[in-house]
Amino acid sequence: MINENKCIDFKSIQIPFPLWQRLGRVASNTGITRNLILRMGFCYRIEQVKGLSEDRAVNQADTKTISKDVLFADYSELFFDLFYIWLGNNADIKTNDELGLFKSLIIEGGNDICNKLLDKQDEIFILNKLKTLITEDD
Repeated sequence: MINENKCIDFKSIQIPFPLWQRLGRVASNTGITRNLILRMGFCYRIEQVKGLSEDRAVNQADTKTISKDVLFADYSELFFDLFYIWLGNNADIKTNDELGLFKSLIIEGGNDICNKLLDKQDEIFILNKLKTLITEDD
């Protein structure tokens, strides 16, 4: 199922620094690592099957690099399999840059997760609400 060439070609990803900071904020408040948040974001993004940002280029100066091994650990083939199943099921998505699309899903998914957990001031609001609900006396 997996396209071995693309998996071998994927060595690392450039994460925009603002996203890196937001991931750190979520990580420090939840105990969930940046890598796991990005993995969840990727899965969330492919489930949404919505348009991707046209601007996939990332300014190298404003990024943090995460290697494939750090990001996916032993699961890189699994994520590429998910990607190719998703791509195969969405024939309307045409691209000459599958690796760029793959990376875009990771970055945009990470943004999606951060946007769901953080408010405009990058404060954890969903988790605070959840904590309040859990600890409320009945």
